[in-house]
Formats: sequence, structure tokens, C-alpha cells
Amino acid sequence: MEEKVYYYKSYGKIIKSEIEISEFIVNDYVNDDNVDIVVKQGSMPEKIKKQRDEENIARFYDGNEIWFYIKNVGTYYIKEAKTILVEPEEGYIFNDLKAFLIWRSMAACLLQKDIVTIHGSAVIINEKAVIFTGRSGSGKSTLTAAFRKDTYKFLSDELCVLSIDEDQYPIVNPGYPQQRLAKNTLEGLGFNCNDFIISKESNQMYSVPANNDFVNTPIKLAAIIEIEPCDDIENVEIEELEGTSKLMGMLKNVYMYWCTKYTGFRKSYYKQCINLAQNVRFLKLKRPKNGFTVNEQMKLVLEELVN
Repeated sequence: MEEKVYYYKSYGKIIKSEIEISEFIVNDYVNDDNVDIVVKQGSMPEKIKKQRDEENIARFYDGNEIWFYIKNVGTYYIKEAKTILVEPEEGYIFNDLKAFLIWRSMAACLLQKDIVTIHGSAVIINEKAVIFTGRSGSGKSTLTAAFRKDTYKFLSDELCVLSIDEDQYPIVNPGYPQQRLAKNTLEGLGFNCNDFIISKESNQMYSVPANNDFVNTPIKLAAIIEIEPCDDIENVEIEELEGTSKLMGMLKNVYMYWCTKYTGFRKSYYKQCINLAQNVRFLKLKRPKNGFTVNEQMKLVLEELVN
């Protein structure tokens, strides 16, 4: 009996998958010649098993091949900018397995394609996309959810995939109509956690549908805003970066940035980053490390981008 195969379109790419990814947008009719990314489930090549099991290596990158291992979840092997092979760990949780496929593996495959991705979430403000980025736990998903709650449209969660339009201007491709939020974020924004499904059981992340506010079309990018929690401030602050600081701020928030430590950025990739820095604003939003200041953050963002 032939295994079921699923076809999706997310991040601006056609995806053929042996693993059901219910978060992604279904693409019913696809010619296989048009498929951009293929997801398979199976065993790792022997060389990866040896590195993982005998040499205790957890990740590897050489340009055409990227693989990484997540304890209690599985191993992911991305090669030749086309194929993602997933080997689940015994006793894995399916939603955890999908989480590392949807973001990290897709970002790795897109990196191999020389496509710029930003580790962040995007909403639409003043008819243009705005990406909130920062380290894990900085509050980018919280701020995104707050804008969504205030009726702003939603474009992508956790992974923002960029491309260049016919005017040579950076655009954000739509991800999928769902956001992953932590329990404390939902409660802080006044939601009842019981109304949502747990998406990543290991750390209490919930799936929050965005069917009514999701925009399934590429949108021009106006700004990238890096959120930085700080110990030494009492109020929210925002500043715009320029020049080298601006470019470096953008580069350090590229998804899978650790891969560049091995090979650096390829010329075509770096050229896109230069274009990004020339056309898009980059702001740093500093917030107190403690306390729930999302309303103040929204106010400053809107003052910068709208007023």
C-alpha cells in the first residue's frame, strides 16, 4: 500500500511531505516538478548515526548538508537545498517532532537555497510587514499576539521568510495561520488556556489559530524590531540603528545563524542582506526584564511606524 503524501504551500514554497503538518496550508493539486522542499521520514545515513551515537556530535553543517539532533525528539538531516529527512527518537511526542520540522529544519533548507530568514514573528502595520525578533524568551511572540488581539493582521510566527519583489524591495512571505504561545503569555493577554490546544507538550506551548487575521499573500517589509529585555531600565525604550550596527543587528537575527560560524555568508546571501539593510528600518526595543509591559511596547512601536 502506497504511503500517504501531503502537499502544502507555506513560506512561499511548495512542500511535499510524508509527515502530516496540519499547521501548513494545504495545496491540493501539485505537479511534483514544482515541489521546492521534500520531507521524508526514515533512518539517518550511517555517517550521521556514527557522529551522533559514537562521537556525541549534536549538529553539523558544511553548506550542502545540515543535520541536528534533539534529545527525546529526533534527528533532522537537510541536504542539497531540497530534502529534509526526519528520524524520530523512540517515545517521541509528535507535536515536538513537528515543531523542529516547521521552523528549524525549514530554515536550514531555505538557508541552503540562499533565502534570508529572520527568527521572529510578523504582523502588518500601516499596510506593511513588521518583524519582531530577538532571543528566545525576549517577548517577540507576546508582542505579536498583542497586536493580533488589537485587530492587526498576522503574517508569520517564529520564522519569517524573505524574498525580493520586482522592484528589488524586501517582502515577507506568509507562513501559516497559527501562532505558538506560552501559557504565561496567554494569561497575561487575558486568554483562557483551556480554549487552546497544547502544541509543544514539553514546555507548555499552545496553538492559537489565526484563521481570521492571517494574510496569505507576500507583504513589503517596513521594519525589523529587535526586542531586548534589560535589567537596568524601568521603562520601555526604542531606538533606531544605522550603518554597521544596523546590518549586524539584522545578521545576528538570521534563523540558523550558528551555521554561518562554519562557512560565513555566501556572496548571493550577503547581497540580499545588504539590500535588506538599505531598504528596511531596524529598531531596538528595550524593555524591563521583569513585568508585563506589552501595552507600552505597542505604544512606542506605533509612534515610530505610524505617527
